[in-house]
Amino acid sequence: MYWTLARWSGQLAEAVRRELDARRQRAVVHGFQQALPGLAAAPVLTDSFRYHFTFHPDRYPGRPPFYAGSYRFQKHYYGNNRIHDLRQRTERGELAEEFVCARAIDEERRVKHWVRNVERDERFSFWLPTSTDYFYPDFVAELGDGRVLAVEYKGKFLLGTDDTREKAQVGRQWQASSGGRCLFLLAVAPDADPAGRSLEQQIEDVILGKGI
Repeated sequence: MYWTLARWSGQLAEAVRRELDARRQRAVVHGFQQALPGLAAAPVLTDSFRYHFTFHPDRYPGRPPFYAGSYRFQKHYYGNNRIHDLRQRTERGELAEEFVCARAIDEERRVKHWVRNVERDERFSFWLPTSTDYFYPDFVAELGDGRVLAVEYKGKFLLGTDDTREKAQVGRQWQASSGGRCLFLLAVAPDADPAGRSLEQQIEDVILGKGI
């Protein structure tokens, strides 16, 4: 009996550790989700949620290779040749979905300028907290009226994931608790949108307050 217990003690300890870690993570997620509704009524801004993104000429942490497509963006704050991690076409030669989304933002007349947000840079990028990490929306724009629009693009195959649902909830609460200063859009391909709206229409609708 002693040798049997000694033989399996390491595996038992590891199993217990994994179970404790899993329970701890579930508790964190549950607590975070429970806290989200309160943000909509928050009387003051909190340090963990950013309501303003600063467009600064010397604070773009984009990394090469930069965008090199034929389409010329007119409103990217850091210029057409300094767009982080954006490809015009896929390996199969089709227009890349995130490129199509960026083009729709660039062509929206109410957008003053925008930036391709850079993930994993807490200093200069725009982020929102999630239950496990930080969430970096794909694009951040400033509208002509001074409001900030954060856009996260999701392909159809990612729409049903827990990660996407949490990001959408965080984004909506960020918008609701900003006092009208911020907008959030979870943009999807037209064939994934329940109403079949184009990306251009989805962007216009959220700017005009018609929902997402």
